[in-house]
Amino acid sequence: MQFILTTKVIIKEKYTLIISFPVTSLDNIPDGLIGREIYVGKSEKIISKGKMPEAILKTWVEIWQNTLLKRAYRADVTVHGKKYFDGECGSRYLYFNSGLE
Repeated sequence: MQFILTTKVIIKEKYTLIISFPVTSLDNIPDGLIGREIYVGKSEKIISKGKMPEAILKTWVEIWQNTLLKRAYRADVTVHGKKYFDGECGSRYLYFNSGLE
C-alpha cells in the first residue's frame, strides 16, 4: 500500500493522472491537499534513461510494442527524482502492474 498527498487530479476519457508525493501515513493531511491510498500490487520497475521527456516516450513505445509483457492496468507509478533534470544522463522510474495477484 502506498500513501500519497495530492493537489491535482486530472481525469481524461480513459485514465486518471494524479500528481502527488509519497507519505508514510494519512493521519495529518495539510489544508488544501487530498490524501489517497493507492494499491499498485505486483509491479515491475523500468528505468527511462536519456534526455527527458523524449526518454519517457521511448520507454512507453517499448512497453506498448512488447506483446509478451503482462499488465494488470490497475495503476502505474512514475517517480521523477533529481536525475530527471540531468540532461542526456537523465533518468526516471516507472512501476507498472505486471499481473493480477
